[in-house]
Amino acid sequence: MAKYDIVIENYQGSVEKHYFTILGLLNDFGYTVLKTKDTFNSSITSSFWGSIEQRRTQQQEKAAQFIAYIGNMTRSMFQLIRTLRIMDQRFKLYVQSKNGPDNESADIALKSLWVDQVEGGAKNPGSVTGMSMQVGFTLLPDIFFKALVQTKEDVAKKIEELKANNMGNERFYGILRRKLTQYINWRDSTEEEYVTSRKFHLAYLRQHFNIIRTYLHWLEPYLRNVKRLDQKGSRDTDILEMADTAISDIELFAFKGKGFNKFIPTITVKFEYRTVPELAYQQEYQKGPIHVGRTHIIVEGNIKLADEIREKFRIDMKKDIKLLGDLTASSQAFGDELDKYIKESKEEDPEGKVGEDLKKGKTKPPATLEDMFGKFKDIGKPLQNFMGSVKTFFGRKKKPVDKVKKKGAPLFEYDLPGPVGDLWKAHKKRIEKMKVKEQNRYKDREDFEKEGDFHKYVKAIKGRNTLEEEKEKKKTDGIKDDWKVYDTFKKISGEIRW
Repeated sequence: MAKYDIVIENYQGSVEKHYFTILGLLNDFGYTVLKTKDTFNSSITSSFWGSIEQRRTQQQEKAAQFIAYIGNMTRSMFQLIRTLRIMDQRFKLYVQSKNGPDNESADIALKSLWVDQVEGGAKNPGSVTGMSMQVGFTLLPDIFFKALVQTKEDVAKKIEELKANNMGNERFYGILRRKLTQYINWRDSTEEEYVTSRKFHLAYLRQHFNIIRTYLHWLEPYLRNVKRLDQKGSRDTDILEMADTAISDIELFAFKGKGFNKFIPTITVKFEYRTVPELAYQQEYQKGPIHVGRTHIIVEGNIKLADEIREKFRIDMKKDIKLLGDLTASSQAFGDELDKYIKESKEEDPEGKVGEDLKKGKTKPPATLEDMFGKFKDIGKPLQNFMGSVKTFFGRKKKPVDKVKKKGAPLFEYDLPGPVGDLWKAHKKRIEKMKVKEQNRYKDREDFEKEGDFHKYVKAIKGRNTLEEEKEKKKTDGIKDDWKVYDTFKKISGEIRW
């Protein structure tokens, strides 16, 4: 296919009509059209520049509020993960003390916690260690820590065993029985409390995680807007800083997916504007710019593989991830640990009922959890005050995504544009239907570390065709839609045909 240039210079009418004329022609010829580029710059002394800077400042302020919310929520999430990690370490002792390979060591560790934290250790004369200072109770700590008992019946058997060996008097046996019974009651009740508390901690972590994801999704357009509205000083010869001048570059990418398998006809249209923006009151008394001046249009037709089309938009996705990467770097530091807890919370409470009951006040979290993080129902208040209810996000169904490989829990994912995603799915299905030998020819972009290796692969694939693919290649070679767009536009615009 070929490449065609159109240059129009007119200071009597707005330049936007050329863009919409070609957009309409591409749609009329049956192409799927996507915009891949839209940038602009203006002279710093122009009124248009001042209007844009004012809007950029507003977007920056909104983005700063979201970033502050994300920072606060992330700090709270770190505390939750740390608490869950400590709880898991402690809970292992409960499991091992009952049926672990080294249950005696785990039981001794739990008894040490009970003596130190519940009884007060040696400072309390009535504790196990404190009573060892009294006559007749010297062996109490040794016998207490070595006695491996699970139930009250085990306590009774242990006492009878000690009596048979004449290890003490009746008062000694009575105190030992009381201490072991108190320890068993404490162990069983705290184990149950750990299970319940951990369930609430997981639900709370899941709520934090979902709200952070919501903030990130809502923050993303503000960051993009700030980036798009950013106007850097330019040495471009088309911009005269002392006068009202502006330049803009727009690119449309169009392709025909229906009826084509391997070789897909595409048309790329680039618009290069050099205009004089004139601010004027338009409908509803809104002041906006009218651009008049020079338009340079480049229409270029080409034949591409589905891999090349996907890669074009995958690069944009990688740029977006880089844009938000710094905000999520701290969360990604937890890696698999955060991912593990989020998955576990979904397994234990797949519908999120615990979190909903907590927010509605139908159930209460453990006191330690509420003391640490405040009332659970208040977690979403900053979000609701700023952007309304979060229910719509939690209930929204996710689209199929083109996943970007990264470690840890995916805080954000990006969809390929709908038509490109559909094209890629059709391409993958076509490959699956091929014979194994032919399937092995095809690879994904992620299989190549270097950009150059991927381009070599694309070039090689274009040259290796089946008979059916050769027929399709000849068919696409005969398409002259790029010329049709060029020629039709020249006739519509009244330009002289070149």
